[in-house]
Amino acid sequence: MIRILIADDSELTRVVLCDLLSEDPDVEVVGEVSDGRSAVELTAKLKPDLVIMDVMMPVMGGLEAVAEIMAATPTPILMLSANIDPHDSRGAFAAIKLGALDVMAKPSGVVTEAFSQIAGQLVAKVKSLSRIRVIHHYRAQRPKIEKATLPLPPEAPLPPGPRRILAIGASTGGPKAVLHLLQQFPKNLPAAVLIVQHIADGFAPGFADWLDRESELPVRLAGPGNELQAGTILVAPNNAHLTVQSNRIVLED
Repeated sequence: MIRILIADDSELTRVVLCDLLSEDPDVEVVGEVSDGRSAVELTAKLKPDLVIMDVMMPVMGGLEAVAEIMAATPTPILMLSANIDPHDSRGAFAAIKLGALDVMAKPSGVVTEAFSQIAGQLVAKVKSLSRIRVIHHYRAQRPKIEKATLPLPPEAPLPPGPRRILAIGASTGGPKAVLHLLQQFPKNLPAAVLIVQHIADGFAPGFADWLDRESELPVRLAGPGNELQAGTILVAPNNAHLTVQSNRIVLED
């Protein structure tokens, strides 16, 4: 049995999540809280297999709650974001940097005919994340340096001959591992980087924006016709296969 704690100040969201999770007999909601402080306390008490947590909550926000949980009782955490816009989803990705595993859009209500599909997607994500072993994340964080939002300088094209491509594929729970890898790359990386990350619908732009802000190399959401360039990182958009033809990106449904 997978034991879930839900932390969200919206009673409607908690009800919808409970209904969705109840579709699977192997998933049990063992607790519900409406603020971050209670989430920290109940996580320590109940030791759930996964916490589903909102970013914005009273008393203690989701970011602080994630930091507290990962420092005291490390537990897999799935973040909820009310908006998939790259700017508005920054809080959810900041929580991933603090130790949360993944992000999904907050359900605002479920249409009857889509209920089973949405429930299946949520349960699959919950089962996958609950199996991931998490570790302590100490509260001390290095000061964050904001990257200037200036136009990207022209990149040198790849040299003639065989293309040099570093392809990265990551499953559910992979965003922080991808970030950690990118932060090890040298500024003069002599290869184009292509990333395919299994992430909730609509969050690929926010994921690319987050990686761009946190890594030294430029990161962009891949678009049709983008040319492969050494030292540039391209992230596959949602619901598309990322392919390369004649040194350019071709996206397929």
